[in-house]
Amino acid sequence: MLDGAQIRNISDVAAYRASEEGLVPLTLWKREDIPHIPFLGYYVPAGYRPATFDDLDPGIDRSLFYQPYGLDEVWVECGGWGSDPTDAFMATGQYWAIVESGEFQTYARCYVQDPYASAQGLPSEMSVTCEHCGTVHNEFEECDGWDDGEEFDDSDSESYL
Repeated sequence: MLDGAQIRNISDVAAYRASEEGLVPLTLWKREDIPHIPFLGYYVPAGYRPATFDDLDPGIDRSLFYQPYGLDEVWVECGGWGSDPTDAFMATGQYWAIVESGEFQTYARCYVQDPYASAQGLPSEMSVTCEHCGTVHNEFEECDGWDDGEEFDDSDSESYL
């Protein structure tokens, strides 16, 4: 089972890559768009900010959404334990991106466009670059730095990040 540090590592690598690739949250126009929601991690691109319930239509059923840590941000739990997130995605008419993804659950956050918002949540390149191969990858992706004939020991998987 993934622990919090592993999930955060996956999210940080996704955030770094999203910034490099210029990804932004996706507006969902139809249900078929849901599989294309980008994985931004905690990175928020310039021109967007996390949505609060004040940004949404007051008639929206708040029970469709997940509120982590008592935040007023609009989130959806997308797998495993909660209800079908489709209604929540389609109810807002806003932008969506995946923030965290683990073995059993995925969390997506709602965003609104804000021309005054600067980018935030971008991890440093050093924090996501593998010390063995010099590339950006999470701990579950193949590392080319272990080809020196040495047997890879994954008992302490965080040690090579």
